[in-house]
Amino acid sequence: MTSDPARLRNAVTSNVWLDLFKKGPLPNRGNGVFAMQRHTKGQVVIDNGGHYLSGKEGDAKYYAGSDGGMGYMIKFRFGDKWHYRDASTDDGHMGRLINHSACCPNVKGNPIDIFGDGKPVIVYTATKVIFSGDEILLDYNDSQSSAEFLKKCPVCQGDPLRNNALVAEPDNQPPKKRRKQVI
Repeated sequence: MTSDPARLRNAVTSNVWLDLFKKGPLPNRGNGVFAMQRHTKGQVVIDNGGHYLSGKEGDAKYYAGSDGGMGYMIKFRFGDKWHYRDASTDDGHMGRLINHSACCPNVKGNPIDIFGDGKPVIVYTATKVIFSGDEILLDYNDSQSSAEFLKKCPVCQGDPLRNNALVAEPDNQPPKKRRKQVI
């Protein structure tokens, strides 16, 4: 996906990311998001989805834990204010299903006010090359959460489903098993 503002606005409003990713059930982790094409470092991969909440409205919901305890709310600073994106309602948007990895994230969230309305959207950009078949992973970096999964990164724990994941080789070679390196 391009960083062209018009195309980015269109992608966010129409959720065209569905053409780029698939989700698959993962043992002990629920769903995940996987690339169906190669993404270069710095490329916009997907947005978080969800709806915007103001600081006061977001604080009430965030600290009450009313997102079902699943961590679908994101609190972030943009400009001089705190903002929230609430993706706790499953609207089919896959950005809300990106799994956590503290040691091997391949995307990073960036708030952007792409509509010029003061309600920033979180877009995830690739921090390294992502190949077709790779799972999209994000470091949640959530100091407010006591969630156990944040303490047990499947990649760090040597999870064989992650470390021996089926991933595509460069230059559109057929997928094969390879060992991912933890950096």
